[in-house]
Amino acid sequence: MGLKTLFGQVASKGQIIPFISKTQSVVALFFGMLTGVLSSLLGIGGAMIFRPFLVNFHKLPEEESSKAIRFLLLITTLTGGLFYVFANGNFNFRIIILSLIVAFGGYFGFPIGVKTNRIVCKNGYAEFLQRSFVIISVIVLINAILTLFGFVIFSRYLMIFFAVVLFVSINLFSKYTKNNPKI
Repeated sequence: MGLKTLFGQVASKGQIIPFISKTQSVVALFFGMLTGVLSSLLGIGGAMIFRPFLVNFHKLPEEESSKAIRFLLLITTLTGGLFYVFANGNFNFRIIILSLIVAFGGYFGFPIGVKTNRIVCKNGYAEFLQRSFVIISVIVLINAILTLFGFVIFSRYLMIFFAVVLFVSINLFSKYTKNNPKI
């Protein structure tokens, strides 16, 4: 799926969202549940697996799949934080505060992400969003490898660095697309 995401065709702006049959819905439900199990076991967000599924198999346009995935990331953050609040049978107030800060950031970040996504898609650069998703997948893989080899603190700082770089780059790119629309 990663190669198809990197090199595949992108649904174009204004394309009608395809009809999804009952069979496809059942497959999506099964794949979503499988994604949840795998992402929980691997410690990565399910969006990393489920987004390529939505785009490549259900042919959802990039703008629609990005909105869904951003919402899933927000929900994942909240539920992950709640899990750690009650981990080991202890109520951890510090985790509540950290989870609320992350969720609050996600709450305000979600509309910004949708807005920049809309700008990029509207200006004809939807294929960039699809291909840039591979970058995020590689970053998550790097994080997992560093953590497996015991470089937990380094991987956390590296993820913060990548997050800042990605935030700045997507905002700069959305400004670029405003000034240089393909359409």
